[in-house]
Amino acid sequence: MSAGRDVITSLGFETVIKDDLDALIIAGDLSDGPAARRGVALGQLTPHIAPSRIYIFPGNHDYFGGMLEDDNLLAQQAQSVGAHWAQRQRCTTGTLDFCAALCGQISSFLAIETEQ
Repeated sequence: MSAGRDVITSLGFETVIKDDLDALIIAGDLSDGPAARRGVALGQLTPHIAPSRIYIFPGNHDYFGGMLEDDNLLAQQAQSVGAHWAQRQRCTTGTLDFCAALCGQISSFLAIETEQ
């Protein structure tokens, strides 16, 4: 990502990612590259959609690929641009009400519940 380059526009996403969306849900596998680049990438979205409409949660590769030790860094990066950290949270925007959780975490919870 070169300085000053608007990645969203250069990839042709500006017709999709724009301020009339109710929400932009970024669902996982965010760790392709150094952690510092995630904050820069999130900053690239804010000229196109209000940060208050961006919801972020990690995917299995973020954890199992060893790129994300815990949620704190990614949560801080999301919140630093005004986006929502949605992992294991109930989120509401307009008429959309959802909960974001990594599928493996749900499977582990269900396995524990059925053993009891």
